[in-house]
Amino acid sequence: MERIAPMPKKIAIVGSSHVSWWEHAIATRQIPQPHDDITFIGRGAMPIWGDFIRSGIAGIEDQVDQVFLLLGDFRHGNRVLTDDKFLRTGNTSGNFLNIAKELISDENDKILLQLIVSFLQELRERLGPKLRILFWSLTFREFQSLENGRYGGRGNYHHPVWNLVDLVDRFRDVAVDTTPLTALPIHSFFLDASGHPNVKGHAFLYRVLSGLDALAAYESVCADFGACSPLLFPPDADRYRVNITGDSIAFKALEKAARTRYFLMPAAWEVNDLKTAKAAAGQYDRVVYLSGLHFQDEDPQQINAKIAEEKTRIARLNPGRPVLVIFWDQWAREVVSKRPEYHQHYLPKMAEGYAERIEQAFAPYQVGRLSTVAAGDADGMVEFGGSFYPSGKGYAALFHLMISEAGLPTAFSRYQQMVAHCLGPVGGARADTGSARMQGHFDGIGVSGELCGWAFDPDAPQSRVPVYIFAGNQPIASLVADRFRADLVSVDGSDGYCGYSSGPLALSLLRNLHAGVEIRASFDAEGRLELPNSPVRLDQEALSRLSLTAIQPWQGEYQATKQQRGDYRIPSDGSSLFIAKKIASENDPSIYPRTDLVLDYAVVESVKRLPAFFKAVVRARVIGGIYREDGSLEPAALGSSALGVFQLADRILTTTPTRHIDAECLYGGMILNHYGHFIIEGLARAHAFQRFASLPIVFTLPYADISQAAGLPVYIKAMFELLGIAQERIILVQETTSFKKLVIPKVGMRWWDFLDAGHQQAMAAQVKKSFGADYPLQKHGSIYLSRSKLSTSHDGNVICGEAEFENYLRTQGFTVVYPETLTVKEQVRLFCSARNAVGFVGSGFHTLLLCADAPEKIVYLNRKKAAVNPQFPLIDKVLHIDGHYLDGVIRNSARITLVDFEAVSRALLASGLVQKPFDAGRHDLETEFGLLSDWLDIKKKGKSLSEQDRKRLEVIAGRCLNRVVVEEAQGLL
Repeated sequence: MERIAPMPKKIAIVGSSHVSWWEHAIATRQIPQPHDDITFIGRGAMPIWGDFIRSGIAGIEDQVDQVFLLLGDFRHGNRVLTDDKFLRTGNTSGNFLNIAKELISDENDKILLQLIVSFLQELRERLGPKLRILFWSLTFREFQSLENGRYGGRGNYHHPVWNLVDLVDRFRDVAVDTTPLTALPIHSFFLDASGHPNVKGHAFLYRVLSGLDALAAYESVCADFGACSPLLFPPDADRYRVNITGDSIAFKALEKAARTRYFLMPAAWEVNDLKTAKAAAGQYDRVVYLSGLHFQDEDPQQINAKIAEEKTRIARLNPGRPVLVIFWDQWAREVVSKRPEYHQHYLPKMAEGYAERIEQAFAPYQVGRLSTVAAGDADGMVEFGGSFYPSGKGYAALFHLMISEAGLPTAFSRYQQMVAHCLGPVGGARADTGSARMQGHFDGIGVSGELCGWAFDPDAPQSRVPVYIFAGNQPIASLVADRFRADLVSVDGSDGYCGYSSGPLALSLLRNLHAGVEIRASFDAEGRLELPNSPVRLDQEALSRLSLTAIQPWQGEYQATKQQRGDYRIPSDGSSLFIAKKIASENDPSIYPRTDLVLDYAVVESVKRLPAFFKAVVRARVIGGIYREDGSLEPAALGSSALGVFQLADRILTTTPTRHIDAECLYGGMILNHYGHFIIEGLARAHAFQRFASLPIVFTLPYADISQAAGLPVYIKAMFELLGIAQERIILVQETTSFKKLVIPKVGMRWWDFLDAGHQQAMAAQVKKSFGADYPLQKHGSIYLSRSKLSTSHDGNVICGEAEFENYLRTQGFTVVYPETLTVKEQVRLFCSARNAVGFVGSGFHTLLLCADAPEKIVYLNRKKAAVNPQFPLIDKVLHIDGHYLDGVIRNSARITLVDFEAVSRALLASGLVQKPFDAGRHDLETEFGLLSDWLDIKKKGKSLSEQDRKRLEVIAGRCLNRVVVEEAQGLL
């Protein structure tokens, strides 16, 4: 690339609306300033010969080294042709703006052309080499005419008035020659029909400003945008198949951007019209609908009607599967309305029409919330003027939002990386060319779980070289190669101190690492000059080593103090010797606060599920915490059990809030999609829900696809309803969020550890209240909680011959129930009305915590040999249940349990619950254990079955007693 002129020290950029848009893009941090000392002189629809431009140039021409004219439409100000003064004297002074369409004609255009040529000649004579002219709009319009075959088309083109080649030739000493561009696909440089430049267009202008000729500037911009396009998308974008559709202004702009290759989309991302999107909806991981819904003068009834219509339209788009909806048009109108020149013009008259209210009204659809974007970022996401088009920054935000709301900070960071590279300071160093001389190697993840390698500068072997580490394109560490490496002593003059090692990474970095991510090492902070052997793709084993290094310093904090919890033995009479012990609160005030905590300002991180191996090492299941105003971690809010803390978090806040809620709220805890764990852990603070009845309740949850309470699992919504908690009161944190004030209640129960009677009674009283007159008043009969209809994919043991045991219990007067088939309310009613209950230990019995009345006697049957779940003796104690724990397990594998049902029935007979024992001789349960073991072994293979496997399947389907297994086996045959 050759430069045709040195970079001037001071520049004035002059023109019409193109210059105003350029200035706005810099002010809203869409693009960097092209030069340290620059002046913009621009006004929308202003002719280049107008008073504003004339006086502006006159005022600065002696103070600058260059006046750069970015010429807009030559017909701006054509009303001057009807001005008496102009017609009499040729004087153009006056306020002539815009283009009067009725005055457009070849004859009039020729007069305007002469005005422009005369003014440009005047400037050239006055400014000499200071002047530089770019016929921007004419280049764009001529390209369009050539594309459409107008005015003779390519090879014979001639416009009756405006011809680029003539003007460039006339002013060849000061003009940028853009004639070669008209033969190239430059439509990706322009935002709209008026030729306003987008980010890619601005990158071209920056290169021209720096002295490159037009063709070299074009080639370098296309190369850079091709290389940097991935930065507009999430780091893991290639993992998803995404179908983007809609009727929004943003969708139409995106459709054009993809078509013209403004940027390159990930291979599995598509932009389709509604008809195509509907036909192919099931082929994608994400279907995204950019909604054109917007309001201005509508009343609430009209707003609700339009919202209902939009819901119907979206429901047809991807029946039975989720669609992510983003309300760009309404949100963009609100952003533009806040700009001074629009005087709130586009705002809806009714509150129901605002974007935030529309997003709330669209439950249970998944909504990509734009209303939470901070004002400073929002203004830079929408182009200048009233087009409501997304800017480059807006596209980055949209693409990240399509995967996760938590990705918006990453979107802005990655976008800034892109523009720093594509629009870096003109005239400055674009890359550290000295880095190209560096030597080094990226060894990857070492045995101890550190990122390591070596690097040094052969021209300065005693200096210490910086190395930058990236996960994908996201920077995660900055290192210095200053560690001793004996194998490199004296190599090219090295003293051996050229090794680098990351040591433990910050816990927050683990949130975005997963198997398949590429870890890169680079000599430069932009990641352009990678070391040999970079990148290294993380496999599960490498990820484990890397992550374990990060959590090792915290390992002691996530282990419980070994303390005797009670006697777990089951004596021969079937009663439990387990004695519940509660650790005194004063022993650990951080985990057992005596009172509610009130934080005048708090930051709540979204939580993310960690890989399974974390649980094995430090029992950690999720990462994310709650922080005080000074950024310190609040340990009382961490999830914990008798085995220790299961929620990892950095001691100091490392993420940045992207949302603020200016209200006092109540922290409810963390929602886990597991029936029993939700009751024990998710509702651990439920005793405070009615005590702070006026406060919204804040929950975290490790499920990125649930952003509103309406999207929670049915059983969780049912429990909230029984507890008197309206969905509108629930706030789900899916991005780092700050709160004006946050109340953190003390926990009322802890898994395997303690249960406060007042906590259980508060929940049960509210549930009883929700029943009203329908609450059961009498107790009668016995119930058996069965697990026999659960799929063998369900987490938990399959009980050999359970269906036969159920049939026996029915003859003994038991009602057999299948909890997974009942609503929460129906389960509560069953427990409250039953006199006795029997069943294998599992989540179904946790429903007791919601009951004001419980069965008088419950017999808990073990699923594993000699194991008692300590949670249930705690429940027995608080609810005054006569609990019996029977261990009839003959043997169990990881997934199958063989039970001595005859021995169990004799214990039930001794308790007066049955009249005769179970006849074990009628059923070959040993054979059933073998058949079930075979089935689970074959099921792992899926469809890849051998002939021997098929024969085994036929035996299972013909002889197995478990009907669920029979149906699953027949499905594979």
